[in-house]
Amino acid sequence: MSIPEKILFVDDEPDILSSFKRQFRKKAHISTATSGQEALALIDSEDEFAVIVSDMRMPSMDGAEFLEKAKRKSPNSIRILLTGQTDLNSAIAAINKGQIFSFLSKPCPPEVLQDTLKSAIRQYRLINSEKDLLQNTVKGSIELLSELLAMVKPNVFSNFNRIKKYIRHMALELGEVDTWDFEVACMLYSLGYLTLPEELIEKALNPNSELTSHEKLVLQDIPLISSKLINHIPRLESIAEMVRLSDKVNHLIHKDAGAIEGRILLGADMLKIALHFDHLLESGHNHKSAIDLLRKDEDVNQELVEKLSSIQIGHEDNMITVNVDNLLPGMVLQEAMITDNNSTLLAKGTELTEALLVRIKLYTKNQKISRPIQIIASD
Repeated sequence: MSIPEKILFVDDEPDILSSFKRQFRKKAHISTATSGQEALALIDSEDEFAVIVSDMRMPSMDGAEFLEKAKRKSPNSIRILLTGQTDLNSAIAAINKGQIFSFLSKPCPPEVLQDTLKSAIRQYRLINSEKDLLQNTVKGSIELLSELLAMVKPNVFSNFNRIKKYIRHMALELGEVDTWDFEVACMLYSLGYLTLPEELIEKALNPNSELTSHEKLVLQDIPLISSKLINHIPRLESIAEMVRLSDKVNHLIHKDAGAIEGRILLGADMLKIALHFDHLLESGHNHKSAIDLLRKDEDVNQELVEKLSSIQIGHEDNMITVNVDNLLPGMVLQEAMITDNNSTLLAKGTELTEALLVRIKLYTKNQKISRPIQIIASD
């Protein structure tokens, strides 16, 4: 056994930690901590540990509590619990709470511990391969799809970049390291609109239009329809759930959450707030009044509203007018991009990306855009 990944051992007995170091120092990168608090500080300050091994019985914070907290800080790390026979019930509870990979009885024979660590490392590598596939390949494909749809249906899909920015801001303010699933949920939320007639889409996206009771019922099903479409994409089941629950999450849902995974609820919460915030801004509210209205809404997560309140929205002081050839990534359209033939290429509020600029350049070979465009420049 010789591995490049890092392993963290946590035990309140220094002699036991020394024995772990002697046993594995030539086989892996070993770090140790004598308490849960010290170990959590290491997790915060160092690169990710592939495996975290903790004793169950420690003063102040036992192994179960520590591993549950470690899971929140480093969700990809594989967690192993060392426990005596008398701690068996506590170990079972810890497995459920901290999603522990394995628990071993003390004293643990060296060969058993080594084999378990090998299995844990394999599991860590598998998780990271899956994560890389989802974060890079799948997310990149969905971003491309979303940008294409933003040009085909600019009135429906132009806002996904704005909403994605709001969601990313809330997630980072919460201390979340991985935000890809929250962002993908945002990008795919609008898929259900593709099933609607064009006239209803126009009405639905106009904040000032009056909807009939039947139209309101149809639009209420958009998250459900979108989630069903997303479920056809392998490995995106949790994202489909975020979208489905986004119009349902409130304090009652949180009370009875039960089997709903916490990350799914968080994603649904953030999506609901980001969509509502964007709608308020598009309806004419400024940043402050939009946040004030969200603070008065009892059915949204107020902790997330406070996180969102610190976001910086592009200010009119940064507004400039440019020709289409001078557009740059990060600029935000302050009016629809309309061709000389009166076709809407991109909607107001679209944040330009490298991919969109390439498509604009290709599109304008056949459809000219002579009129300068108002934009807010990137910081």
